[in-house]
Amino acid sequence: MEKLSGNTSFLIIHEQQSTAFELRELLIELNFKNVNLFFEVKSGMEAIRILTPDVVFLGLTFNNGLNGIDILRLIEIGQINTRVVILSEPEEISAEVIRFSPAGYLQKPVLLKDLKSTLKKVEQQIKQDNQQPVAHTKPQPLNIIQIQSNQEVNFYLPEELIYIEADGSYSVLYLYKGRQDTICQNLGKLSEKLPTHQFIRVSRKHIVNLKYIKKYSKKDQQLLVEFNGSSAKIPTSKQYMMQMLH
Repeated sequence: MEKLSGNTSFLIIHEQQSTAFELRELLIELNFKNVNLFFEVKSGMEAIRILTPDVVFLGLTFNNGLNGIDILRLIEIGQINTRVVILSEPEEISAEVIRFSPAGYLQKPVLLKDLKSTLKKVEQQIKQDNQQPVAHTKPQPLNIIQIQSNQEVNFYLPEELIYIEADGSYSVLYLYKGRQDTICQNLGKLSEKLPTHQFIRVSRKHIVNLKYIKKYSKKDQQLLVEFNGSSAKIPTSKQYMMQMLH
C-alpha cells in the first residue's frame, strides 16, 4: 500500500474523548470509514495487536500509569507494520518520542488542512519504506501477557516484567520503567500465565525474566538482574536453581 484509501484502517488512541471523536469526524469527511477509537493505553495495546491498523493517531498523556511511549515501544518490539502520528501538545514531545520516528505530528484542535498535510507525509513514508530492500526475516510474534486481578485485566509485554515477588496471596510485579503493580493472584497461578522460555522461578517467592539476569552468585545464592540503568539482587533457593542450571 502506497496510497491511503477508503480501506485504510485507522486507530485513534487518546485520553480525551472529544479530541478522538472530532478527529474521527474529520477522517470520515475525507472518506476514510475504518476508524476505531480507544481511550486508554491497555485496550489500545490490545487493539494494535489484534487489528494491526495502517495508521495510529496517538496521544502521549494518560492517567492510568502507562502512556503513549509504552505504545510506541510495543510497536517497536513487536515489529508491527503501522505508522504513528502523534496527537499532542508540542511541550509533551520528548527526545524519547522522536527516537521512534513517528510519521507525523498533530496539535489539538486538529484542523482539516493540517490533517491532510500529515496524511500526505504518511503516504510519503509508506512509499519510501516500500522502496527499501526487503529484509527476508520473520518478525517475532508479539506476545502480550494477560493477567486478571479482581475485576481488571492487565496487559504486559514480556519485556516489561523484570521480576515478580510473592506477597502472601498477592504478587508484586517489578516493571522496566521502575513501576510496581500489585496483582491479586499468588505466584503459582501467575507463573501459569508466563512464557516458560522467558521466565524462571528461582525461589518460593520469586520469578525472574531470563533476559535481565546478569550473573548468579553461588556463594550468596543470589541473582543479579540489571535493567534500564538499575539493578537488583534476587535471593534464590537451591532447589529451584538446581532445576534451572540443569
